[in-house]
Amino acid sequence: MELHGKPTDPYRIFFPLGIVLGAMGVSIWPLYYFGITDGYSGRAHAFVQTDGFLYSFIAGFLLTAIPRFTGTEPPSRRVQCVLAAIVAGSAIAFEFQQFAVGQTGFVIAHAFLITLAARRFRRRRLDPPDTFVLAGLGLMCGALGALINAGIALNFIRPLWDPLGKRALTEGMVLDFQPLHSCELPPRARSFCSLCSPGGFRPCGRRSPGAYGRRTGLSSLLCGWSR
Repeated sequence: MELHGKPTDPYRIFFPLGIVLGAMGVSIWPLYYFGITDGYSGRAHAFVQTDGFLYSFIAGFLLTAIPRFTGTEPPSRRVQCVLAAIVAGSAIAFEFQQFAVGQTGFVIAHAFLITLAARRFRRRRLDPPDTFVLAGLGLMCGALGALINAGIALNFIRPLWDPLGKRALTEGMVLDFQPLHSCELPPRARSFCSLCSPGGFRPCGRRSPGAYGRRTGLSSLLCGWSR
């Protein structure tokens, strides 16, 4: 078992990128406090954090875990860098309040990630754990949120859909991936989990994938529609 993974594992690019984008997202507060900037955009900050900071960790986890779950090869370093550049470019566009550019870039990045995941699932030599159905649900919620937010930024969709677009990313996409980190995983994935958890791998007990899907999916949709 490789306790520390491989040098080409995608998380080695995306996790540091997430840290950088997270720092960029919160930089608005000290910049404003010290008078370097005259104001700040809460909307820009929100999208830098969700589509940049959080999404970098999601992409790094999925692109490292899915190949291990399915017995396939991870994306090449060139592909990883292209996706990372798109995510970073979108976050920078949000930082400068270029929402149309940022949202379009995020749609491209998310479609890219879905394609990479789908190819590995189609060519799988191993069956992923049952709870991995939540990865598909999370990607679907992300696609819904990305399309709604891009449509609003490009004036194709009325702003009244804005709460659903944002919640599809937060209560939808992000929360759907959480059980994949905390639930019991097969031995072939535990070496990766030990990288993400200082305490090592800790199973959380067995629950049916149907229960996870129903609970998480329903709560995601309700949160999206109710805000």
